[in-house]
Amino acid sequence: MLSPEYIDHLPDRVVELYADLEIRILEDMARRISKTGALTETAQWQMWRLEQIGAEREFIRYHLQRLTGKTQGEINELLVEAGEEALYYDDQIYRAAGLSPKALRDSEALQKIIKAGSDKTMRLFENLTSTTADTASRQFENALDAAYMDITSGAFSYQDAVRSAVKSLSKAGIDAIIYPSGHTDKMDVAVRRAVLTGVNQTAARIQTARADEMECDLVETTAHMGARPEHMDWQGRIFSRSGKSRKYPDFVKSTGYGTGPGLCGWNCRHTFFAVFPELGDPPQWTQEQLRELNARNIEWNGKKYTAYEISQMQRARERNVRRWKKRYLAEDAAGLDTTDSAVRLRAARQSLAEFAQATGGRVDSARVSVPKFGRSEASRASAQVRKVEPHKVQSTRGSGGASGQNGKTVRKVLGKVDTTNTKQVDALKNSFCSGYAKSDVEHMMVITKDGEVHYMTDNNPRGVDCSYLGGKLEGSYNIHTHPPKTTQYSFSTDADIPGAFADGTAVMEAVDYKYRYRFVVPENITFEQWEAVCEEVREERNAVMESRGYGFDDYEENIQHVIIDETCRRLGLKCYHREKRT
Repeated sequence: MLSPEYIDHLPDRVVELYADLEIRILEDMARRISKTGALTETAQWQMWRLEQIGAEREFIRYHLQRLTGKTQGEINELLVEAGEEALYYDDQIYRAAGLSPKALRDSEALQKIIKAGSDKTMRLFENLTSTTADTASRQFENALDAAYMDITSGAFSYQDAVRSAVKSLSKAGIDAIIYPSGHTDKMDVAVRRAVLTGVNQTAARIQTARADEMECDLVETTAHMGARPEHMDWQGRIFSRSGKSRKYPDFVKSTGYGTGPGLCGWNCRHTFFAVFPELGDPPQWTQEQLRELNARNIEWNGKKYTAYEISQMQRARERNVRRWKKRYLAEDAAGLDTTDSAVRLRAARQSLAEFAQATGGRVDSARVSVPKFGRSEASRASAQVRKVEPHKVQSTRGSGGASGQNGKTVRKVLGKVDTTNTKQVDALKNSFCSGYAKSDVEHMMVITKDGEVHYMTDNNPRGVDCSYLGGKLEGSYNIHTHPPKTTQYSFSTDADIPGAFADGTAVMEAVDYKYRYRFVVPENITFEQWEAVCEEVREERNAVMESRGYGFDDYEENIQHVIIDETCRRLGLKCYHREKRT
């Protein structure tokens, strides 16, 4: 028998080897992408592009092949360790029943099972090596092309284009396997599954062979909190391996043993052990205990969840921590500013810690560790957070980017308006648009929920600070301008939308010389939920643009609009609208 905790940490040593390689691949990709902006001639770009894709593929293949020997050694050790661990518990049961099992090393049949398990598991890794070089280099190719299109279209600056490409690579990690269905396994996921499945199945075959030697028909499955729903029905129960028992159900039919989704299958943490009920051995788990394991008895945000549901929520938060560590390292390798990643990493860590504390769990350091992100990187990231944190509360609107104030800041109270008088309010909005839509600097008008009308400008072509209004922004309607030279023809996702969520705006509008756009801030989702989906769309932006019929000539004018519109669509929101000005 193997305990769930033992099984859970089985892959750690091998996963660490491949996690280190993944970071090296990400850093190498980031460095190559950072050189994109130096090339402007199409022919020169195409030649350089092919060179980089070929070089990256060889880089990946070379390092994966170098790992093969280390992987083989680790797998062999794991199989022997797991076999001995499983038999240690089972053999105690057999001896208590008066039987005399041989030691693992003295059994030729069991040694053959270990050899077969090793060969099978290594075939999985050979397949992983052959597919990862192609899938990962294709991933690199897409990121490279996205950066080049962003730069040459004029829609993004060189820094923003490189950052976006690096972000897309580092978000979830390196692609390892793409299935015909379109599902993709990342490298860490594929490695963990290969080790866990290979070792657990081999240990199970050793246990089954031992049961055959001891002529033992009955086995009991282990049970643990956090079991996936389809495994709850059979965990902690006694079964007949032969299927001939009148009292106990068929082992294979009931548990799916020997199949991917069943007992000892993909990522399964269950196993089994020999039992002799006729000798008076009671089941390890009572029905009451099993009900407690499967119950919705953990509270989070006012709702009750099962341990499995809570574990999935925690896994998502752990992935988020790893994601920002990877992005930090990749941006650093590309020579980009890592401040934003440092801030988001701190928030991800805090979210994980608070969740674990609130649900009675603990943070497993192995699940959030990323090779090459050590004490030095953590210290540097923390220093960056401390440096920017005092200035984080600023509420701004605008096209985003660096400050470039051209004159004095102006703050005016224009009077009051009856917010129920739509004609009067619309007249104010239309007048504002007519007066400022083509201005070279940004302007903003805020109508508070009690009808105060405020006007402001920092004479800045990139933004306007409205934070001085404080709580008056809560529930407000506000409208601002995007100058002709800086407009993105929609809201900015790094200033406008975060600002609206943060200060409690009810309705936000903006206008430029060509379009007017409106965003009703949704009440049923958080900014974190919005940002998570928005980032997915950013990564898929070129495919989304193509699916909507936009080409290269339409890219700059519509990319930001499409990102926001598609994010709303995926979230089931109807809160955004853009129309041409007349």
